[in-house]
Amino acid sequence: MRKSAGIMSMVVIGAGILMGLVFLGLKSLTLGLIYSGISALSIYSVLMNYCRKCPHSMNNSCQHVLPGRIAKKLPYKKTGKYTIVELAIVLVVILVTFIFPIIYIYSNYLQLGIYLGLWIYGTLLLRVKVCPNCYNRWCVVCPNRVK
Repeated sequence: MRKSAGIMSMVVIGAGILMGLVFLGLKSLTLGLIYSGISALSIYSVLMNYCRKCPHSMNNSCQHVLPGRIAKKLPYKKTGKYTIVELAIVLVVILVTFIFPIIYIYSNYLQLGIYLGLWIYGTLLLRVKVCPNCYNRWCVVCPNRVK
């Protein structure tokens, strides 16, 4: 169940990003292209600055499966404590990826509801089902982290 929850959380958040892309693409092709670039950059930044330093990606025990396998193929980073710069990069790219579509779809309550619902459900699934079984002791949201 743990791996399926990890995969499902990534699928749901990915669906949220895809829905944001569709909603922005329907509004303007340029906005859709900008958001697809933002999303690609965000995924790479999270994989490189967060997943790559996670011990789960190094020993194939990543509960998200695909991000762990991709991160393992990226340039080497020593597993260990995250720097302020790495955490800031991850936080900023996630916030930009999340907020950018909201700026343009806030007046359409149905689109906004779908978009927010997918992000909220994916995040809750991650926190409730995946995080309690994670042992990345340097992760800032891990309940098993070094305090």
